[in-house]
Amino acid sequence: MIKVNTLLTLAFLSIASCVQKTESPVDPTSATGFFLQNNLCALVKICPPTTDVAPVPGASGVLTLTGIGKTTVTVSWTAATDDKTAQSAIQYQVYYSTKNNITVLADTKANGTAFGSLTANINTQIITGLTPSTTYYFNVLAKDSAGNEVVYVNNNAYTLNDKIVLFRYSSTTAGNVGGRTGADSLCSTSRSGVTIQPTNITCKGVRAFLSFTGDNIVDMPTAYGIDPTNPIVSASNIAISNNWNALATSGTISNSMNAAGVSTITYWTFTTSTGVVSANSCNNGTSSDGFSYQGSYGNQISITNTWITNTAISCGFTYTILCVCY
Repeated sequence: MIKVNTLLTLAFLSIASCVQKTESPVDPTSATGFFLQNNLCALVKICPPTTDVAPVPGASGVLTLTGIGKTTVTVSWTAATDDKTAQSAIQYQVYYSTKNNITVLADTKANGTAFGSLTANINTQIITGLTPSTTYYFNVLAKDSAGNEVVYVNNNAYTLNDKIVLFRYSSTTAGNVGGRTGADSLCSTSRSGVTIQPTNITCKGVRAFLSFTGDNIVDMPTAYGIDPTNPIVSASNIAISNNWNALATSGTISNSMNAAGVSTITYWTFTTSTGVVSANSCNNGTSSDGFSYQGSYGNQISITNTWITNTAISCGFTYTILCVCY
């Protein structure tokens, strides 16, 4: 009889070990609230129900934004992991917004724009159809096979401008503009007083439209990350040139600086009609000595090459300078 009872007990325990109950009697005296929670739980498998949790974003949820263009941004992330769903089966979808309102799951789904559809086993997505000159916030939603969802840590990027804006320094200066650094500073100071249309153009960079030795206007796109394919307009959005090369080297522009509303007065350029530094550059913008040095300047009412290199004149004269917002 003892052997029979032992065999029955072992059989019961064997069967019980194969069954995971989804509900258990509650024991009010137990710290966990479940009956037979401790050693007996492990023995007879009368345990609390297990919870299928949401995926865990990889690399602490950090998103990487690359390939930032005028209308596109590439979003990349490290694959998530999950307690029950295979990593290759976890699905992802990118959300974006022009406001910083997609930081948590509920807000991401409510406020963000979903790109494409949920797709498994990916870790990068090229987002298209964006607006130039706009800050976008991005987040990634990860979803396991049970429907549990989580989002990563949002990140933001500014899409590139689709125009270059030409405006003028708010005052005048002799030929001693302080070289490249000083001239750029004059332009940066004046930027806040200029109303730029369209309003979505934000100046990520501001430079003086001047040539110096080893720092020519024609080379500014390469030197300062200016998109040479963008059209050049005035702050009031009047066309000046189709692209940078045409602006710097063609010798003609669509509208004069006066007609475009850029400048009604003469401006220093220190530049020849081919976009390189002139022999007359006021000693690279460091001298106002009217006896020893001269500086090239442009004509505000011209659309031919005299708009950029009218002639040379004493560095003691005071003119304005042109500035580039890009």
